[in-house]
Amino acid sequence: MSRHTVIGLHVDAALVTELLDPREPARREEFGRSIDESGIDFVVLGGDGLDVGDAGHPTIDATVAATVLARHTKSVGLVVAGAPVRDHPFNLARRLGSLVSATDPTAGSAG
Repeated sequence: MSRHTVIGLHVDAALVTELLDPREPARREEFGRSIDESGIDFVVLGGDGLDVGDAGHPTIDATVAATVLARHTKSVGLVVAGAPVRDHPFNLARRLGSLVSATDPTAGSAG
């Protein structure tokens, strides 16, 4: 039996918002290319959603971020973290269903 190390990366909401800035489209293309080339197996988005953030800083929903990033990656799995205390299960399932439809089955959920 062989072993394979799985490497993941958590991207917090502040970095996601910066990466997906509509004024800097090259930034998300470069990030997607970088994580594809790095050998990372998956990226977790929204894992910091339970932290109380500063209301003065806008953030992007993790499922929207995953949909955008999926256009710029080829081999990296995208994981959207969700919590039932924050995300109603029906709404989370609806958003993930849309994400999977838009990205092929390279996206998943954790939480």
